[in-house]
Amino acid sequence: MPSHPRAAVVALALTLAVAGCGSTTTPTSLESTAAPAGPPSTNALSAPAAQTQLFAFPDGRTSFRHPAGWTVDLVHAPEGGTATATVASPDGALKLAVFVGRITDAVTGPVTRTVLDEAPVPGLAQQPAPAAHYAFYLDDGAGLHSYHLRLVAGSPDGGEAMALDGIIRTETGILLAEVQFAQSPAFQTTDAAKAWLASAQGQQVRAMLLSISYA
Repeated sequence: MPSHPRAAVVALALTLAVAGCGSTTTPTSLESTAAPAGPPSTNALSAPAAQTQLFAFPDGRTSFRHPAGWTVDLVHAPEGGTATATVASPDGALKLAVFVGRITDAVTGPVTRTVLDEAPVPGLAQQPAPAAHYAFYLDDGAGLHSYHLRLVAGSPDGGEAMALDGIIRTETGILLAEVQFAQSPAFQTTDAAKAWLASAQGQQVRAMLLSISYA
């Protein structure tokens, strides 16, 4: 039986965010505006009209928008060329970790995948193929039942497949972005997962992932 089908690089990025390695700051967002509607996807969902703020990474090239009132903590290790921004909802029940750096090691394994929603990320369209997509899906494999809400390289396939490592390649390195839910499993059923995605918070998170940009 294969090992846990998760990417080692993702685990490292999220560990950096939680452990607080490197220098930690909470930068001021650059501007506020109303969030635009998201592009069409398999579920034809749209982002809610809410006030958002722009967060930019120290590299000056990577950025994303987050809801006003959500907190952003930055873990920056300049000597290693890595940075992780962790966005937390006001109730602390959900976090989005966005990692930029040059780590590329990953592992994978066979899973059975159910794709709940996916869409291409406009701000990453000019980066190396396969094109970055936002994806919400369920993987069953290696004794695990895991919901993932993250960026992936290419449009994810449903059915029998290999676990996705979530590595998005950029001109200068890699980018990772994945939601961390406070509970595991995050949802008891796929219907519950779909209902959450259609909620105001689910649409805010969807809009954050779709707003990630590398210029």
